[in-house]
Amino acid sequence: MGTEPAASTVDDRASVVALVGDFPAVSKTFVVDQLLGLVRAGHRVSIIADPPLPGGDAQPDDVPDDLRGRITYRNPPGRRLPGNRVRFARAIVRGLRAGPRAVVEILRDRGSTLYRRMLLLETLAVVAKVGDADVFHCHFGMLGDEMVRVRRALRYRGRIVTAFHGFDISSHVDRLGSTAFDDLFAHGDLFLPISDRWRDRIVALGAPPERVEVQRMGVDVNGFEPIDRAAPGAVWRILSVGRLVEKKGNSFALRAIADLHRQGAAIEYTIVGEGRERARLQRMISELGLEDVTRLLGARSRREVHELMLANDVFLSPSVTASDGDVEGIPMVLMEAMATAMPVVATWHSGIPELVRDGWSGLLVEEWDVHGLADRIRSVCTEPHLAAHLGTNARKTVEAEYDLTCLVEGLQERFERSAGRPSSIEATPADAATS
Repeated sequence: MGTEPAASTVDDRASVVALVGDFPAVSKTFVVDQLLGLVRAGHRVSIIADPPLPGGDAQPDDVPDDLRGRITYRNPPGRRLPGNRVRFARAIVRGLRAGPRAVVEILRDRGSTLYRRMLLLETLAVVAKVGDADVFHCHFGMLGDEMVRVRRALRYRGRIVTAFHGFDISSHVDRLGSTAFDDLFAHGDLFLPISDRWRDRIVALGAPPERVEVQRMGVDVNGFEPIDRAAPGAVWRILSVGRLVEKKGNSFALRAIADLHRQGAAIEYTIVGEGRERARLQRMISELGLEDVTRLLGARSRREVHELMLANDVFLSPSVTASDGDVEGIPMVLMEAMATAMPVVATWHSGIPELVRDGWSGLLVEEWDVHGLADRIRSVCTEPHLAAHLGTNARKTVEAEYDLTCLVEGLQERFERSAGRPSSIEATPADAATS
């Protein structure tokens, strides 16, 4: 604990500690896939996580075997957390095992609320337990910001590499202001936004451009069989997959389906996912008279989702900017649908146009454009040559630009390069007390 990281030059593979937030989570399958890629490439990977959210769509048993023994939870899964006063006291005791100096440094951080300092102490304790590494790979900017403070308190040397995915650089910044990541941008070592849009955003917020590189998330292309789809028959089979939250645009999809239904189109619309908007969407289905044509299936396994992609004609992904400013990154499920050569209809939203080229690998409409969604669905379902063209090019796009194996290779190179160059922190002795 608190030891110097092993040199990555010993085996040309960096030791990596990944901070991932709540884990596992169906909405973060991209994290699981990337971690599996790093493990299978020979990296020494440890995972620091929060337990799955209560009542969520995944549980600890859902973690793949290759990752299960690598996880250290910040708080034990399956246990009710005590009140904040008791929890804060416990966090101090746990932190003291990492060293009194480190705890004092966290407690002196007057720029943070007491609750924030409690979280930092919990992170401090678990990071000290795992030990230093070549790279701390933080998924989402908030965890990168935590790790900068924890590294400073522990006097660790590991480089901090932070991935920015979506809500961290949209609604989080909207809520806390443009200085939300000032400390991280000053002291983090490498910033990996998942899209060109987020690259521009974090540079505008103050991230040093020379430390910003786009690192796209990807899918295991070989795990998704492309099929030659017959032209839609008498019934148009439409599929949407994703959490039932505002930014997924499900309410606009339902209105588009209602438009087509009123015009006499025979449709089967399937929505896969769980979330806080389920009850509202169920009411909309009744109000729009779509009970006989729409199914809300709830959460399904990845295998079941894949089977549904093969059985349906069009993938509908009508993402919008939520009322609190939350937006997508680039939806992984959209990549998966495209990997099966499924024609997609989506929106000009966040990084989606970087994946879907309008008219070539899918069709795009403006956010909230119900009639545009209906028109594009009709086009795909009534023009077989268009559907085939879009599906073929969708598969080519994922193969060329979003293949997980190639992207993990690029991530490895970034880790190793970051571990081998001067850190953004001062060269101070690793003199924090350890236990």
